[in-house]
Amino acid sequence: MVGHLFKASDPDAVRCGVANMTLGGLFTSRLMTNLRETHGYSYGVYSRLSLMRNGGTFSASGGSSPKIPSTRWASTRRSWTSSPAAR
Repeated sequence: MVGHLFKASDPDAVRCGVANMTLGGLFTSRLMTNLRETHGYSYGVYSRLSLMRNGGTFSASGGSSPKIPSTRWASTRRSWTSSPAAR
């Protein structure tokens, strides 16, 4: 998943950076805890925030076994939309 964001000079840039670390920027993040530790869906899942002079991007990636149905990945989307950063 990838999304376009504002530029690095935006007042919300620091808050979004902190929110990204909580969501998926660290090994102890919510995505990793939810999808690896709790459910065992993925060995690794991460998010990345990249803010530049003229804009930025947010992306998240991970891998899973083909035996994991795509319906289970809906918990990833719920994690993102329930995050304080999504509000």
